[in-house]
This record gives sequence, C-alpha cells and structure tokens, in this order.
Amino acid sequence: MKSFLLGILFLLWCFLGYLYHQEQVKCCAIANGNNSTSGIIDSGGMDDTKDMTTGTADNVAPTDERNNAGPILFNYANNEAVLGDEWSAYKSKLLDGLKDGERLEITGYYTKDEETPEGYANLGEARADAAREALNLSKDRVLLKGMLSDKGVDKDNPYNATSFKNIGKAKMIDESIPNKTIIRFPYNSTKKLSNSQVEAYLDKVAERVKKSGERVRLVGHTDSDGPNDSNMVLGQQRADIIKQYLIGKGVASNKILSSSKGETQPIASNSTSVGKAENRRTELEIIK
Repeated sequence: MKSFLLGILFLLWCFLGYLYHQEQVKCCAIANGNNSTSGIIDSGGMDDTKDMTTGTADNVAPTDERNNAGPILFNYANNEAVLGDEWSAYKSKLLDGLKDGERLEITGYYTKDEETPEGYANLGEARADAAREALNLSKDRVLLKGMLSDKGVDKDNPYNATSFKNIGKAKMIDESIPNKTIIRFPYNSTKKLSNSQVEAYLDKVAERVKKSGERVRLVGHTDSDGPNDSNMVLGQQRADIIKQYLIGKGVASNKILSSSKGETQPIASNSTSVGKAENRRTELEIIK
C-alpha cells in the first residue's frame, strides 16, 4: 500500500513538473515578442522592411519623409500639382519669408523613366514651375531647377517631388569677365535700374568716362522665350535704359554705343530657367 501511494505521488510530481515547464516556455516566448508557443512569429500584418515613421521605405520620394504626405504633391509622370489641406498655411509661410528682392529656389525631382513635357528641360523643372504657379510668383522671383532622383516612387499615389529654398537677392552685377561687366535683368524686364547695386556701379562708370574721355559699349541680350524680332527689340531696350541712365549722369550721348544681339548669343543653355536667367543681360564694356 505504501509503495502504491509513493508511485501515485511520483506521477503527480512529474505531471506538475511538465505543466510548470510548459508555462515557462510560454512566458519566455511572450517576453521575446512571440505569442505563439509553436515558434512562428505573428507579424500582425506589419511589413518590417519599411519604416513609415522615419521614411526609410524604398519607394519614398526624395524630398519627403513619407509618400502621400505634404502640402503639394505630384502623381507619377505628371507635372500637375496636387494641393493638400496644408497648402494654404505652407504657402503663406514661404511667401512671408521672402523679403523685397529675394528669390525662391524651387527644385523639382524626377526619375529617368518619366517623360519630359514640352518647353522644359525635364519633368522636374516642369514640376518646379507648377509649384511656382501655385505660389502665384512671377518668373523673376524664382529659380527653377530639375534634379534627377535615383530613388523609387509610388506610381499609384501622389508623392512629394519639390523642395523650396530662399536664395536671397539676385546678383545683378557680374564683373568676373575681364574688361566686361554683365548687368542682369529679370524675366521680360527692361526697367531694372531702380536696383541700388546697378545704380552704384553705373555711377562709378559715369564718373570714370567723364574724366578719361573713354567710351562705353552696351550690348543687350535676351533668353530664347518669344519671337526673334521681339527679342531683338527687347535687347535694344535693355541697352538703351542703361544708356539713358549714363546720359542722366552727365556722360555725352556720342560716348555711348548701344546695340542688341537679342537671343543670338546665349552664354548659358536656354533649356533651363537657370540658363535663361544668365542670358537676360546687358554687357557693358569701356573702350578707348
């Protein structure tokens, strides 16, 4: 009888030990993030290859932390801006940050398999121009850039494809070319002599040539926008407005030669807004 009871107690001890062991396995699995005792991890439907809080997913656009997020978005192969609910506040913030004479650099991003719209160097520049229009900014207040991205994009949903940067006031005077000074003009403009930088330079030129008897040669240039004949006239106007300023400072009119080359002598590519800004100019040369 005693042996029988000892046997029962032994079996009960073994059974309780087994239950204790199973409970420990389950607890360890939960502590390690696995709620299954079979060793199969339940992902709960989450894809751990994408971090949507930090924007490390492969298909995230280059200028935003997440796809489908941002005040201004674009669809794949398209340059029509999709404006979100946050756009009005974002637009106000950008414009409020622009002081008089300062410009906004807008960069549009594109991928190599997206086609280029007519009139632009690439789809990125077209997207940047669409952002400019959404901001209601004139072309002389912005610098448009297109940048190729090697990152993937979500072809099924709109994504962020632009960035914005205040680049300050445009440099109107360029004296880096020997014996020649470039005076730049905004888009479609002939009246930029209200610029203090330009006026200060021309004041020095006027004083010099009045004392030395030297002459001034002015040649106006344009970008390629518009008809050739109109650009020739525009270039002449850009040369003449400077001529009139110098005459107003006491330089004899017969000491000033003014002419136009229109769009025929670009110094940069007219396929980008950056190049066009370089080409809108009057070249001033002091000659004996």
